Amino acid sequence: MTARAAMAGHAATAPAATGQLLAVDGLRVSATAGPGGPVPILEGISLEVGRGECIGIVGESGSGKSLAMRAVAGLLPSGTGVTGGSVRIDGREVLGLSPREHHALRGRRVTLLMQDPFTMLHPQLTCGRQIADGLRDLDGGRNLRRAKAARRAEVERRLAEVGLGPDVADRYPHELSGGMRQRVAAAAALAGDPELLIADEPTTALDAASQSAVLDLLRGLQRSRHMGLVLITHDLRVAFSACDRVYVLYAGQVLEHGSSHELESGPLHPYTAGLLASEPSVHERFAELPAIPGSVPAPGSRGPGCPFADRCAHAAPVCRSEPVELLPQVGAGTAEGTSRSSACVRMPGIGGALLAPSARTVAEPAAVPGREPGAEPVPDAALVAVSVDRTFRSSAGDHTALLDVSLTVPRNTVVALVGESGSGK
Repeated sequence: MTARAAMAGHAATAPAATGQLLAVDGLRVSATAGPGGPVPILEGISLEVGRGECIGIVGESGSGKSLAMRAVAGLLPSGTGVTGGSVRIDGREVLGLSPREHHALRGRRVTLLMQDPFTMLHPQLTCGRQIADGLRDLDGGRNLRRAKAARRAEVERRLAEVGLGPDVADRYPHELSGGMRQRVAAAAALAGDPELLIADEPTTALDAASQSAVLDLLRGLQRSRHMGLVLITHDLRVAFSACDRVYVLYAGQVLEHGSSHELESGPLHPYTAGLLASEPSVHERFAELPAIPGSVPAPGSRGPGCPFADRCAHAAPVCRSEPVELLPQVGAGTAEGTSRSSACVRMPGIGGALLAPSARTVAEPAAVPGREPGAEPVPDAALVAVSVDRTFRSSAGDHTALLDVSLTVPRNTVVALVGESGSGK
């Protein structure tokens, strides 16, 4: 089951957000370490997240997705700095906070869940210890033995909240599968009961089943805690299935914003349309998958107009001279009472072209060389494995990883091995 299928209907049935939790207005971030003065990286990012709302931030690598959210959390990398704009959490401006104040903010008001759990989890500490380190003080430290018992019980409760048993508290990260590690990382990130969770590509390294489970987990935790959730992803299917609204970033600027359903069914910017056309289908195999030519321009090399102009099939001279401005849109691709915005100066003139289905030729099933339809399998093979077993032995006991596995790879063919994490692929 795909992540999209598992999450179908979630965005449509999400409860309405009550109150603004995060407000980013005109955020500018520049590289400050290089010669020649600051080089703009983010150029006026604006977005908001309501309480109990999940938003998605999508775009190619280098668009500034992670950097924008690191600025929100006060975790910008060395050599970069905020040069303008405002970031307010629950109405409080956080850009001017001291390092000590930012440290107090993280974990209690806002927290990050990274793409790789090993980035968050210490390999030499048990999973329970790492969750316990983020918990609020229990019993005020007045009774150490009682506090330890209460802390252990709370750790086990947090593990149960993410679908893991109490025994995981005594295990180390390397003893868990990728999906289990991501669940432990989520429990550790939420140990301080934050109001806003920023999940940065949390499912990229997971198989489809684990990806679906982690998305279900994050969305369920977000709803039960009524917290804000920002999901950073390059996978449009994940964003559309899990998020209430989506912001499309490119070269440090927001090019389009709207509800997940509206962006999926009617993009109002050529870049969003290009991303949608480049998405592989889960139902059909295409002879050639359309791709956006070129790449995201590097900071310092962007022109005065739309940063996407050099890659856009609909670009006109005005696109290369007019500054990008995100403006409300009405008409095709929008619904009454919804907020749609696009930074394309040629909308709505090219709207019909963007809404037209892309021309993608469905490929015929590939024939195996040297085999006629209905014939016996070709005996000539590059690899033959018959009844393979594999057992790992340790002080904790034997673990059978493979049992009676056989496969054949004929020459000049591609054979796929699929399965969940831990299947033995």
